[in-house]
Amino acid sequence: MPDDWRTHVVQQGEHLSDLAARFGFDANAVWQDARNDDLRSRRDNPLTLAPGDILHIPVVDPDALSLVAKTTNRYEATIPTVSIDVVFGDAADQPYVVEGLAEPIEGTADGDGRIQLEVPITARELSLELPRLCRQHPIRIGHLDPIEEPSGVRQRLQHLGFFGAFPTSTGALPNQAELDRQAIASFQRAHDLPETGTLDPDTRDRLLDEHGG
Repeated sequence: MPDDWRTHVVQQGEHLSDLAARFGFDANAVWQDARNDDLRSRRDNPLTLAPGDILHIPVVDPDALSLVAKTTNRYEATIPTVSIDVVFGDAADQPYVVEGLAEPIEGTADGDGRIQLEVPITARELSLELPRLCRQHPIRIGHLDPIEEPSGVRQRLQHLGFFGAFPTSTGALPNQAELDRQAIASFQRAHDLPETGTLDPDTRDRLLDEHGG
């Protein structure tokens, strides 16, 4: 591991594997390094980092490439891939088309509506179409925030259908805190958990399990 390190401020859409491929370091070694103890203590999953997180990374000099003068030099690079796993409960055995890569990907969801893909780690946003259902869904790779952040809780609840504009007794749109409370309470009610409206440990674990991470 190089001796020279620097801090990197995580931006929306970045995750450890993406940064490792971009800057040429070993993802697991960097994540386990003592310099990242603080971040690791706050983030269970290095693939879901939050904007503003501070990650310490080594400064890696790129390998020199040999060059022959006065001729064509050809180089071949291997681009790592990242796994994508999404489930649409009403899309069992439905055909799908993924756009946004060099070539479209066509396939069929399994009996549970699950679609699993391997895409280049350089991909940022894809479009997944379910033609028979006349639906199109954007997939933003790396944009899922950690469960420890309110935004990450909202994203997971929204993906599972538990987040929307809940009415109040006065008919006014509730503020964000009230929206969060009602969405969490709806999730708890649907899964036979104590309906507190707060993200207690049991609710957090169940939300992670239902969402798949």
